[in-house]
Amino acid sequence: MRHAAFYTALLGSLLAALPLSAQSSADSSAAPKEEAEVRSGVRFVVCSTSGNPLPGTLYYQTKKDEFKPVRIAGRTPSPRIRPFGGNVVKFWDKDPSVEAEENATDKPNRGAAAKVELPKPTLEIEVPAGTPSRSLCIIVPRKDAKPATYFIAESDIPAKGMHVINMTPWPAFMTISPKGDFSDKPKSQLIKPANLKSRGFGRDSIWSYRGDNSENGVAFLLEYQPDRANPERRRIRSSRFVVSDRQAQITILVKDGNNVRMVNVQLADDSRRAPRR
Repeated sequence: MRHAAFYTALLGSLLAALPLSAQSSADSSAAPKEEAEVRSGVRFVVCSTSGNPLPGTLYYQTKKDEFKPVRIAGRTPSPRIRPFGGNVVKFWDKDPSVEAEENATDKPNRGAAAKVELPKPTLEIEVPAGTPSRSLCIIVPRKDAKPATYFIAESDIPAKGMHVINMTPWPAFMTISPKGDFSDKPKSQLIKPANLKSRGFGRDSIWSYRGDNSENGVAFLLEYQPDRANPERRRIRSSRFVVSDRQAQITILVKDGNNVRMVNVQLADDSRRAPRR
């Protein structure tokens, strides 16, 4: 992102809310080159208000006898992953090929054709039928239960611009003022609560802005309505944002008790730099 020093001085507290820091761009560019090899597939990211509950490194299968390490955390999605041998992506907290070989060694020799059994996966995520080839999977941890997973077509969150996804049970409202002082009397745009019983999101639960990317930024006011019977709104955040032309800057609104928390994700565009596979 350009003018990092300018952003730091201008955005201030916004950096803790909307994902606009130049540091995340640097983190993305520092990822291993092999992470950008696959052009189609699912990118995974954790959406949690209490830290990352997944192991630091997980392993997934790419070929019959090949497993690759991956880190799935918050803020920056994983490289693209495609299910192997079905529609379920399986993750292990240790390289399963090592444990499988050890188990095979401990058993009586039954010939080279003996089947080597893999250990039980640490995490399994089913990719629903009809999921677009380029998608983002949001992993939401749950206490004493398998994490919930939600899939979004990346075509609904283009690689440029600001995007807000409402995963709370309450209506949210975004008001932006390109003029900067709201003297232009802009209208609020409703961001409907996502249907969390579904594993995907409708467009009416996603707010997007891909306009002005000038250094002056765009003033915004983000609110929610905690009581549907009462039109009174509560402010979530108000400040300015600057549109990045290098990545999608996503804010996920999540319920935290009776309040709304903001979880940030930066989704870089890998469609141009990644060779086809």
